[in-house]
Amino acid sequence: VEFGLALPETWRAAADLALELNYFIEHGGNWRPWQLLLQRALARCGDEDAQLKLRLLDQSGQHFRQDRDWESSLAAHQKEELLARELGKKDCLAQAHLNMGIVLWRQRKYKKAAEYTQRALSGFQEVGATERQMGGVLTNLGLIDYGRGRYAEAIAAHSQAVAQFRKTKLTVLLARSLVNLALAQEAGGEIDAATANYREARAILENTDYERDKTRIELSLGALYFNTNRYAEAEETFLRAYSPYLKRSGLVYFQGLATNNLGNVYFEQGRIEEAEAI
Repeated sequence: VEFGLALPETWRAAADLALELNYFIEHGGNWRPWQLLLQRALARCGDEDAQLKLRLLDQSGQHFRQDRDWESSLAAHQKEELLARELGKKDCLAQAHLNMGIVLWRQRKYKKAAEYTQRALSGFQEVGATERQMGGVLTNLGLIDYGRGRYAEAIAAHSQAVAQFRKTKLTVLLARSLVNLALAQEAGGEIDAATANYREARAILENTDYERDKTRIELSLGALYFNTNRYAEAEETFLRAYSPYLKRSGLVYFQGLATNNLGNVYFEQGRIEEAEAI
């Protein structure tokens, strides 16, 4: 891809290949160097490359989001929105609105996030939404309600999202949706239901290599155990989260969560030296 992007005769084919491979790059946690290649492809795009540019902006914005660079992500998706509107691509416009809604949720701008997510819902329904698209929209609406402290509404939205993802073969999206539902249930006091959904999500991914998602599940389940004073189970769960994969990954946010959470468990257990060391 890097070689192909350097040549005027091959850069478009290389950009297409980069987009086709993007799922595997993101899954492997290698989006940072890949983002540089996407930016190089974007810089080459002219007026005649509008369709390709639209796809590149979509992926680039998602990579910025992976790095928690909300401003750059939002800027990419705003360009995506403008270009989709110019091209009359209603499905791409709906996707851009969903992307913007997700970033705005991340920034805790819940009112604007809800507005863009509702636009995405209307847009997808107009063109014939897939289960995956509906699941994505419902997920973000549930996350926004969760952020607003509206836990009953969040549980309802995430339950609908889970139902949508169960219709697909996208097991990782189902697992993520179950985690979101469990978080809302825990916040709403439904501890047993939340625990069951965390465990189902873990079982779904047990024999896969979705290590980042496994880490997130263990961190969330461990937090439930910690918040209900089940410190031994919390320690065991956080240790699974602090896996060899996490230690060698570049996921510094999750590394910080895992070590901080372990330190809190040790502190509550009176293991002060271990708490300080971690």
